[in-house]
Amino acid sequence: MKTKFNNSFLSSKRKLSTVMLASFLWSSTLFAAPMTISASGVPTTTGSNSVGTVALWTNAGTIGGEFIDLRATVIAYNGTTLTFETVGDDPSLLLSSSAKGVAAEVTIHWEVFKSGTSQTVLASGNPTFSVADIDGIGGNPYTRETVTPSLNSLTSYTLETPSNLQIAIEAGLVKASGTQDQNSELNSMVSFSWNNVSSWDIIAIQSQTKG
Repeated sequence: MKTKFNNSFLSSKRKLSTVMLASFLWSSTLFAAPMTISASGVPTTTGSNSVGTVALWTNAGTIGGEFIDLRATVIAYNGTTLTFETVGDDPSLLLSSSAKGVAAEVTIHWEVFKSGTSQTVLASGNPTFSVADIDGIGGNPYTRETVTPSLNSLTSYTLETPSNLQIAIEAGLVKASGTQDQNSELNSMVSFSWNNVSSWDIIAIQSQTKG
Protein backbone atom coordinates (compact mmCIF):
# COMPACT_ATOMS: atom_id res chain seq x y z
CA MET A 1 0.00 0.00 0.00
CA LYS A 2 1.40 3.39 -0.93
CA THR A 3 0.11 6.49 0.79
CA LYS A 4 0.97 9.75 -0.89
CA PHE A 5 0.24 13.45 -1.26
CA ASN A 6 -0.48 14.92 -4.64
CA ASN A 7 -2.54 18.10 -4.83
CA SER A 8 -2.53 18.01 -8.63
CA PHE A 9 -4.96 15.07 -8.64
CA LEU A 10 -7.93 17.34 -7.93
CA SER A 11 -7.02 20.04 -10.44
CA SER A 12 -7.09 17.83 -13.53
CA LYS A 13 -10.16 17.45 -15.75
CA ARG A 14 -11.02 13.88 -14.85
CA LYS A 15 -14.41 12.60 -13.77
CA LEU A 16 -14.49 12.80 -10.00
CA SER A 17 -17.14 12.13 -7.40
CA THR A 18 -16.83 14.37 -4.35
CA VAL A 19 -18.88 13.88 -1.20
CA MET A 20 -19.08 16.85 1.16
CA LEU A 21 -19.20 15.93 4.83
CA ALA A 22 -21.32 18.84 6.08
CA SER A 23 -21.47 17.61 9.65
CA PHE A 24 -17.68 17.89 9.89
CA LEU A 25 -17.37 21.47 8.55
CA TRP A 26 -15.53 23.95 10.74
CA SER A 27 -17.09 27.43 10.64
CA SER A 28 -13.77 29.30 10.97
CA THR A 29 -12.16 27.96 7.77
CA LEU A 30 -13.38 30.42 5.13
CA PHE A 31 -10.08 32.31 4.95
CA ALA A 32 -7.62 29.44 5.37
CA ALA A 33 -4.84 29.36 2.78
CA PRO A 34 -4.50 26.44 0.35
CA MET A 35 -1.66 24.03 1.03
CA THR A 36 0.61 22.82 -1.76
CA ILE A 37 2.92 19.86 -1.17
CA SER A 38 5.96 19.49 -3.41
CA ALA A 39 8.84 17.63 -1.78
CA SER A 40 12.29 16.89 -3.14
CA GLY A 41 14.82 14.37 -1.95
CA VAL A 42 14.45 11.62 0.60
CA PRO A 43 13.08 12.51 4.04
CA THR A 44 15.24 12.57 7.15
CA THR A 45 14.09 9.55 9.16
CA THR A 46 14.61 8.91 12.87
CA GLY A 47 13.83 5.42 14.15
CA SER A 48 12.67 2.41 12.16
CA ASN A 49 9.57 0.18 12.05
CA SER A 50 8.25 1.21 15.45
CA VAL A 51 6.04 3.67 17.29
CA GLY A 52 7.91 6.97 17.47
CA THR A 53 9.55 6.69 14.04
CA VAL A 54 9.64 10.15 12.44
CA ALA A 55 10.12 11.24 8.82
CA LEU A 56 10.77 14.91 8.02
CA TRP A 57 10.59 16.66 4.66
CA THR A 58 11.93 20.23 4.81
CA ASN A 59 10.81 22.94 2.38
CA ALA A 60 8.17 20.44 1.30
CA GLY A 61 5.60 22.91 -0.02
CA THR A 62 3.90 26.21 0.68
CA ILE A 63 0.91 27.76 2.44
CA GLY A 64 0.04 31.21 1.12
CA GLY A 65 3.51 31.55 -0.36
CA GLU A 66 5.31 30.58 2.89
CA PHE A 67 7.54 27.50 2.81
CA ILE A 68 6.57 24.62 5.08
CA ASP A 69 8.12 21.48 6.54
CA LEU A 70 6.14 18.24 6.71
CA ARG A 71 6.60 15.73 9.53
CA ALA A 72 5.15 12.22 9.78
CA THR A 73 5.18 10.44 13.14
CA VAL A 74 4.19 6.81 13.71
CA ILE A 75 1.79 6.79 16.68
CA ALA A 76 0.55 3.19 16.36
CA TYR A 77 2.11 0.30 14.45
CA ASN A 78 1.69 -3.42 13.89
CA GLY A 79 3.63 -4.67 10.91
CA THR A 80 6.98 -5.75 9.54
CA THR A 81 8.26 -2.98 7.27
CA LEU A 82 7.39 0.70 7.09
CA THR A 83 9.32 2.85 4.62
CA PHE A 84 9.08 6.61 4.11
CA GLU A 85 10.20 7.91 0.75
CA THR A 86 9.56 10.52 -1.93
CA VAL A 87 7.90 9.50 -5.19
CA GLY A 88 8.14 12.28 -7.75
CA ASP A 89 7.42 15.27 -5.51
CA ASP A 90 5.05 13.29 -3.24
CA PRO A 91 5.91 12.35 0.37
CA SER A 92 5.03 8.66 0.50
CA LEU A 93 5.04 5.60 2.70
CA LEU A 94 5.02 1.88 2.06
CA LEU A 95 3.50 -0.56 4.57
CA SER A 96 4.00 -4.33 4.45
CA SER A 97 3.47 -7.36 6.65
CA SER A 98 5.54 -10.49 6.98
CA ALA A 99 3.44 -12.91 4.92
CA LYS A 100 0.18 -13.38 3.06
CA GLY A 101 -2.72 -13.35 5.50
CA VAL A 102 -0.76 -11.52 8.21
CA ALA A 103 -2.28 -8.13 8.98
CA ALA A 104 -0.35 -4.86 9.21
CA GLU A 105 -1.66 -1.53 10.49
CA VAL A 106 -0.14 1.90 11.03
CA THR A 107 -1.42 5.27 12.23
CA ILE A 108 0.55 8.26 10.98
CA HIS A 109 0.27 11.71 12.55
CA TRP A 110 1.10 14.32 9.90
CA GLU A 111 2.12 17.84 10.95
CA VAL A 112 2.97 21.03 9.05
CA PHE A 113 5.43 23.65 10.30
CA LYS A 114 6.75 26.97 9.06
CA SER A 115 10.12 26.29 7.45
CA GLY A 116 13.18 27.63 9.20
CA THR A 117 11.73 27.25 12.70
CA SER A 118 13.21 23.81 13.53
CA GLN A 119 9.64 22.49 13.57
CA THR A 120 8.55 24.71 16.47
CA VAL A 121 5.96 26.90 14.70
CA LEU A 122 2.89 25.12 13.35
CA ALA A 123 1.37 26.25 10.04
CA SER A 124 -2.32 25.82 9.15
CA GLY A 125 -3.79 25.31 5.70
CA ASN A 126 -6.14 23.25 3.57
CA PRO A 127 -4.45 19.94 2.68
CA THR A 128 -5.73 17.30 0.28
CA PHE A 129 -4.28 13.88 1.07
CA SER A 130 -4.47 11.30 -1.72
CA VAL A 131 -3.98 7.56 -1.25
CA ALA A 132 -3.45 5.33 -4.29
CA ASP A 133 -3.02 1.60 -4.95
CA ILE A 134 -5.62 0.49 -2.38
CA ASP A 135 -6.07 -3.22 -3.12
CA GLY A 136 -8.88 -5.70 -2.55
CA ILE A 137 -9.83 -9.22 -3.57
CA GLY A 138 -12.66 -10.42 -5.83
CA GLY A 139 -14.74 -7.27 -5.70
CA ASN A 140 -15.07 -7.41 -1.92
CA PRO A 141 -14.02 -4.66 0.55
CA TYR A 142 -12.00 -5.25 3.72
CA THR A 143 -10.16 -8.13 2.05
CA ARG A 144 -6.76 -6.49 1.66
CA GLU A 145 -6.28 -2.74 2.25
CA THR A 146 -8.31 0.00 3.97
CA VAL A 147 -7.53 3.65 4.71
CA THR A 148 -9.22 5.79 7.39
CA PRO A 149 -8.66 9.56 7.89
CA SER A 150 -9.08 11.61 11.04
CA LEU A 151 -12.41 13.47 11.09
CA ASN A 152 -11.35 16.71 12.77
CA SER A 153 -12.11 19.43 10.16
CA LEU A 154 -12.43 16.82 7.37
CA THR A 155 -14.73 18.37 4.77
CA SER A 156 -14.89 15.89 1.88
CA TYR A 157 -13.60 12.77 0.19
CA THR A 158 -13.18 12.38 -3.56
CA LEU A 159 -13.18 9.26 -5.76
CA GLU A 160 -12.56 8.72 -9.43
CA THR A 161 -15.58 7.87 -11.59
CA PRO A 162 -15.73 4.92 -11.91
CA SER A 163 -13.88 3.71 -8.82
CA ASN A 164 -12.92 0.29 -7.47
CA LEU A 165 -13.00 1.59 -3.90
CA GLN A 166 -15.86 1.29 -1.45
CA ILE A 167 -16.55 4.03 1.08
CA ALA A 168 -18.32 3.32 4.35
CA ILE A 169 -19.05 5.48 7.38
CA GLU A 170 -18.98 3.21 10.39
CA ALA A 171 -18.84 4.10 14.08
CA GLY A 172 -18.09 7.70 13.16
CA LEU A 173 -15.20 6.76 10.85
CA VAL A 174 -14.84 7.14 7.08
CA LYS A 175 -13.30 3.99 5.61
CA ALA A 176 -12.02 3.63 2.03
CA SER A 177 -11.44 -0.01 1.15
CA GLY A 178 -10.12 -1.66 -2.00
CA THR A 179 -12.03 -4.33 -3.91
CA GLN A 180 -9.62 -5.28 -6.75
CA ASP A 181 -5.94 -6.03 -7.27
CA GLN A 182 -4.47 -2.65 -8.29
CA ASN A 183 -1.25 -1.17 -9.59
CA SER A 184 -1.65 2.54 -8.71
CA GLU A 185 -4.43 3.08 -11.26
CA LEU A 186 -6.59 6.16 -10.74
CA ASN A 187 -9.62 4.02 -9.88
CA SER A 188 -7.69 2.81 -6.80
CA MET A 189 -7.30 6.31 -5.35
CA VAL A 190 -9.20 8.35 -2.77
CA SER A 191 -8.51 11.95 -1.74
CA PHE A 192 -9.41 13.44 1.63
CA SER A 193 -9.63 17.20 2.20
CA TRP A 194 -9.38 19.17 5.44
CA ASN A 195 -9.82 22.88 6.17
CA ASN A 196 -7.58 25.04 8.33
CA VAL A 197 -5.53 22.32 10.01
CA SER A 198 -1.90 21.97 11.00
CA SER A 199 -2.10 18.22 11.61
CA TRP A 200 -4.18 15.16 10.74
CA ASP A 201 -4.02 11.37 11.17
CA ILE A 202 -4.27 8.57 8.64
CA ILE A 203 -4.79 4.89 9.52
CA ALA A 204 -3.62 2.39 6.89
CA ILE A 205 -4.68 -1.25 7.32
CA GLN A 206 -3.37 -4.15 5.28
CA SER A 207 -5.54 -7.22 5.92
CA GLN A 208 -3.53 -9.41 3.53
CA THR A 209 -0.48 -9.09 1.35
CA LYS A 210 -0.29 -10.04 -2.29
CA GLY A 211 0.48 -13.67 -2.83
